[in-house]
Amino acid sequence: MVLVLLATLLGAKLVAGADDRTSMYAAAVPLKPGDRLDADAVRRVDVSLDEGMVAYLSAATPLPPEGFVLREIRVGELIPQAAIGTAQDVHLQPVTIRVEADSAAGLVAGSIVDVWVSPRDEETTQERYEPAVRLLGSVTVSWVPEVRGAFGATSATRAVQVLVPVDDVATVITAQGERSRFTLVPVPGSARSGG
Repeated sequence: MVLVLLATLLGAKLVAGADDRTSMYAAAVPLKPGDRLDADAVRRVDVSLDEGMVAYLSAATPLPPEGFVLREIRVGELIPQAAIGTAQDVHLQPVTIRVEADSAAGLVAGSIVDVWVSPRDEETTQERYEPAVRLLGSVTVSWVPEVRGAFGATSATRAVQVLVPVDDVATVITAQGERSRFTLVPVPGSARSGG
């Protein structure tokens, strides 16, 4: 009888310990720096975390009321606490630039790109450009408008919005004003459209 009771207690403890999962928040949609973190952006997932892996947003508490995303978070990724801050913590501004159309192909909101610029050659009246230099590294694409061609016509350039560090906004705007040519180069492993 004591043996049966002991086996029952041990079995109950094992069953109770078998589900040590914790409810956490994961991204329901691609999140990029500057996005507000709200209920539509997350989903609850139950996960088993090793001890010391508590640096993620727990679903046991409400979302931060003024939470903003500070770095890219992909769909299904657990949301790190360090990736969420206030609006004042977001040190990026959206800037729309015209880029070479081919370099925009396949980009989606959330793609990470390097921004290369070829300054216009001021020594000639022809449309010539100096060698390209990397202007910004690993910036996030925040918006890519839908391509709408008129009667099959295509444009050599396309508008793409990227999140630019506040300290670099003036440099980007100045380069646009000087009619420089912009090219976006996706960072390996960056989000891309399937088509």
